[in-house]
This record gives sequence, C-alpha cells and structure tokens, in this order.
Amino acid sequence: MGEGVDLRARPVAPLWRRLVARLLDMFTTFFLTFALVVIVFVWFLDDLAQAVDPDPWGRAFIATVLYVMVATVYEVVFLWQRGQTPGKDAMNVRVISDTDGIGLPFGVACRRSVALALLRLVPGAFTGTVATFLVGVTCLGDERRRAVHDHLAGTWVIYREARGMIHGFMRARFSGPGAKAEYDAICSFLRYKGHENKFK
Repeated sequence: MGEGVDLRARPVAPLWRRLVARLLDMFTTFFLTFALVVIVFVWFLDDLAQAVDPDPWGRAFIATVLYVMVATVYEVVFLWQRGQTPGKDAMNVRVISDTDGIGLPFGVACRRSVALALLRLVPGAFTGTVATFLVGVTCLGDERRRAVHDHLAGTWVIYREARGMIHGFMRARFSGPGAKAEYDAICSFLRYKGHENKFK
C-alpha cells in the first residue's frame, strides 16, 4: 500500500456508526452470496445440502459456510487494501493498526475477519449475525472502543475526516491539513518513490 500517515490521533468511531456499517456489509455479502448461488451453485446446492447436513446446522450447513466464506473474503480484501469495507466507507469509519496507526497487513486483516467468521458459524438463522453485533458492543468497555476482535488482531476503529475517494479529495483540497493527511494515507498507493511530484 505504500507509506501512510499515523492516524491514531483521530477520534474513535462511535458505536452506532460501526453497527450500521456492519449492517450494510451484511446486506452486501448476503446479496453477493445469493448471486453466487444463482450463478454457480444453483444446480447442485440442494443435493449438496442433503448430502452434508451435520448437526446442529442440518441442511443449512452448506449455505452457512458459503455465506461465511464470502463475508470473510470480502472483509479481508477490503480491510487489507483500503482499511475499510464499503459499509465502513459509507459510515466514514476506518480500521487501523494498533502498532503504527496506518494500514492493515494481510495477516492482521485475516485475524480480525476470521474471529468474526467463527461467530457467523454459530447455528441458527440469525444467531451468528446477532453474535457479531454483540461482540461489536464489547467496544464500550474499552477506552479506545476496541471490541474483542480488535484486541485479537491489534486494531482499532477511527472516525474518518476524509469521506470516500471523491469527497475525500475535495476535503483534502479545501478543508485543511488534517483532511489532506488522512486522504493521503488512504490513497498512498497512488504515489511511489521518484514520482511523488506528479501527484502534488
């Protein structure tokens, strides 16, 4: 991702923004999973669900695993590449590393996402989803609003000043050094050594 700016001085993200972001991502991954089933697995998903139905999931096991896989890949890729999923982007929050306050290495993004994936595997139509929301609420017991999965991965969630790529660009140009530094951190992959002046 390139060099970035330490964002640990930014305010922590409010709980309600984190929960709404998770809800938006949940709907996104649900529709991605549905599309995947229709396009790829529709022909044999029913037979597979009958053949693989361990207790206590029963015939919902295959569908549950498929949803968890889609949700995990979705979250890992976006957190690793951008520090935020589309849901977090919409709610102006970003996940940063607890060690340097910049981006998330691939391993850190995996640890954070896999912790939530295990909760999504809890049997029951909505039990796993409720469990992920309840884990998010645990951030209230921490000074920097770190939930259980943040502690496990070494991350925390900040409220972003620069909102999204286009809006962030406008704020970077017209809203002072704070917004510019944050936008530069998000878009540091656009710059590379020897060519920095092209992007100034």
